[in-house]
Amino acid sequence: MIEHLRRIVQDELRTPSLAEAVVSRVEAETQAILYFFFEEGELLPSLVAKASSDPAANGELRSERDNLARIRERLPASIRACVPRVRGSGEWRGHYYYLQDFVRGVMARSAIRPRIPGTGRAGALADAQRAWEWLMMLQAASSPAKLAIGELGFRPLIDAYAASFAPAGGEATHLETVAAELARRAGERVPAVLCHGDYFSGNVLLDADGVTVIDWRYFREAYHPCFDPLLFVATLRPSRA
Repeated sequence: MIEHLRRIVQDELRTPSLAEAVVSRVEAETQAILYFFFEEGELLPSLVAKASSDPAANGELRSERDNLARIRERLPASIRACVPRVRGSGEWRGHYYYLQDFVRGVMARSAIRPRIPGTGRAGALADAQRAWEWLMMLQAASSPAKLAIGELGFRPLIDAYAASFAPAGGEATHLETVAAELARRAGERVPAVLCHGDYFSGNVLLDADGVTVIDWRYFREAYHPCFDPLLFVATLRPSRA
């Protein structure tokens, strides 16, 4: 697959020789999805290829690629550049892949969490503020709409959490209380906004030029306005290390 991706990147970068488009590193995001980082000359790196190591993950990657295209169409120009641009996609022997621009910057998780317990608190809070303001701009770009709470699919999320983490005692009781309250309010309508779906500090990259947001596979065009903000805030707890 690396050789195939190298040729695709060569075409995209108009590189005269294959040797100039090389894989600088390969990282596994999950057991089924791989990152390939390409570099061209002194541009390190230039493109990122995300590919499925297991064809069962093809649908997940296609969804993320489609989401990137859709969200860029929906956003105003002022924040569109904060979403990575897709440069191509395809399949190789049953494995789906797509190319996107490499995104520079430091993860908000790395920029913020280590500094909260000690020195640099003001800088950490400033970084968190930048990420928060971008999220508010995303929500402000939403079309006015309302959805019933029952349409938001919270129950499957609670069930998936319970299946993955097997909560017990007070946590299990709390989850059931939340599920019962959501069921009771199923008919209530709430504002619906553009939702990243995984807006935690590891998916927010910060640099001197601004904020870039990655990993849009769980994007929803209309969802509860509290989902992204609460997820982001939950990842900003001080590190105990």
